Amino acid sequence: EASLRRSCDQTPTEVKCARVDYLAGLRLRVPFNIGNAFQGENPFEGFRDAFASRSSDFSRRLATDQVMRDPHIQVRTVTEQIQTILSEVYTSAATVPLYAGVIFVDDSNTTGIEDGTLPNPFNTIAEGLAAAAAGRLVFVFGGDYNESVNIVRSVLLIGEGFGLGGGSGFGSGEFPVVTGLGSTGQGATIRVQGAAGANNVTIRGLDISNTGGFDAPAGGGGLPSILAGVVDDATAVLVGNTTTFDFAGNIVRNTPLGLVQWHLGAPAFGSRIAQNTFEGNGAAVTTVAVDSSGTTRILNNDMTDNIAGVIAAAGRIASPTACTVTHEIAGNWIEGAGIEALLNPFLSGLSLPWLSAAPQLPEFGGVGILGLTGGDMTATYAIENNFVVDNIVGLAGIEFLGANATYSVLDNVFFDNAIGTALIAIDGAVLDFTIERNLYWGGLLSELVNPFLPAGVTMPYTDLMGIFVGSFSLGGTPSAVTGTIADNWIYDHLIGIGTLAAGPNATLDLTIDYNELSGSGLGVLSSIPAGDIATFLAANPGLVGALGALGIPPVPVLISDNYGLAGIASGSIFGAQTTLTITDNALDYFALSAAMVAWQGGTIGLTLTDNTAHGGSVWWAGAGGAVAPITESGNDFPLTEL
Repeated sequence: EASLRRSCDQTPTEVKCARVDYLAGLRLRVPFNIGNAFQGENPFEGFRDAFASRSSDFSRRLATDQVMRDPHIQVRTVTEQIQTILSEVYTSAATVPLYAGVIFVDDSNTTGIEDGTLPNPFNTIAEGLAAAAAGRLVFVFGGDYNESVNIVRSVLLIGEGFGLGGGSGFGSGEFPVVTGLGSTGQGATIRVQGAAGANNVTIRGLDISNTGGFDAPAGGGGLPSILAGVVDDATAVLVGNTTTFDFAGNIVRNTPLGLVQWHLGAPAFGSRIAQNTFEGNGAAVTTVAVDSSGTTRILNNDMTDNIAGVIAAAGRIASPTACTVTHEIAGNWIEGAGIEALLNPFLSGLSLPWLSAAPQLPEFGGVGILGLTGGDMTATYAIENNFVVDNIVGLAGIEFLGANATYSVLDNVFFDNAIGTALIAIDGAVLDFTIERNLYWGGLLSELVNPFLPAGVTMPYTDLMGIFVGSFSLGGTPSAVTGTIADNWIYDHLIGIGTLAAGPNATLDLTIDYNELSGSGLGVLSSIPAGDIATFLAANPGLVGALGALGIPPVPVLISDNYGLAGIASGSIFGAQTTLTITDNALDYFALSAAMVAWQGGTIGLTLTDNTAHGGSVWWAGAGGAVAPITESGNDFPLTEL
């Protein structure tokens, strides 16, 4: 234990610890499984078992137990015993390589004697990494490390925050605080260089930040030139072209770019980013794959107060072979913030005649999860069981220029995002998706608008849109989107589900089934005096009649019951083709349950069956557009042509 090690009286020549008069003949074999370490599990699994009693008959023990008799008194220091435990290791799995040896780092070692052993640890991480052979473990005790380091071979870099042994083994749980020197032009706090030999790297139990900004010198230490000057000095952990990378149980905070991982021309890679805390960064995790194939798993992280949570980008530019990437993003808490800190200073001097003080925006971020795929690349996004809150867009998927992407969006909570989920295919992209069993609950839009409203006027909790899907062929190259939106709960939005197809070769084919949608937002008009509303309606009887003919509830009802605008709104323009099958949805508290618009040669094929709603539905076609064919049955509201 660290407490035992620190209690020793260190001198320049020896380590003096409490001694015993004799040592009983007890021999332990303590397991160290490197495979467990790479999987984020306890590498000292079985530590306690070494102390468990095991019954066996006497004859068997005579044949197997080592009996050591020595008439001399044997004395060992605590340090020596711990080193013996850490050195005598084994694994029972033949497929997992054996591991022995640990290099220690402790910033409190001021003796001047440093060799990486437990009594004489190095006092900088850079020294420990420089001394570590490939496959070795570098263990860093809690402390303050103001340095930027490079990893150039396969190692396990384990901070005391990881708590080897699950709190009962080696390590107290104190996180080493590693602050990079990016402001002095020394780059990322931790740079993992696959091209130099760091092919299999594990990092655990560190608290990492960087003093740098976006003013890095040219070069970037091997980064693609397009990124070098932007991210080098602004990153806490920068990982390039590693075969295997595992980053778990760390803290990354207050850095423009938290963890950036890139692969360029890599035939195969695999990375896992799990159970970390990312706090107060510009972007928590950014992963980029160009002309590369592999898998990135981003699991069970706490991402709080970041402008962006996860940015996953992939593209094929020059690779002669097909490329496929997979992103598994699951179990994360992604709570946005930071944009208000950038904007509020500009609002501090804003003066509006109806406001007594300058407005102040609430905390919010830009995007929770952003997927970007370009070129002839096949990408798969599995986005499951995440909690995404307080972002302009909770999940954005943008596929373009020949990308072929599949999204599986299941069992997530999207809370207080202006747009919960937006999936878009542009010019040559093919996008297929499933959005099922998610909860979308609005509120951010009202929080952003309310500071600008006059006294006494309040917008009820609402957001712009729960789900948006788009297919755009603006350059004439075909784009195609197919997908299913089913079994979701979408509450407190002006528009529940919105779709748009634009361009002569854009197609959109969606099935929207068994969703429950409830609108909000028009209640903001409740602060208008009732007499004024009545006067307006009395002066415009034609409008009142037209709204009634469309099945829209009376205006006072829309306001008092706080309706939204439309449950499902779809547009098809400039020659695009849309096919919608809308079945068995509950569309509550929307002025229009569904609204379809086809214009400038756009077409919508509509099947609308067995839906329930408070408001009617409308469709309109103009300038060569068409809503046809229409199959309608079993709905409890009318479908009317404008």
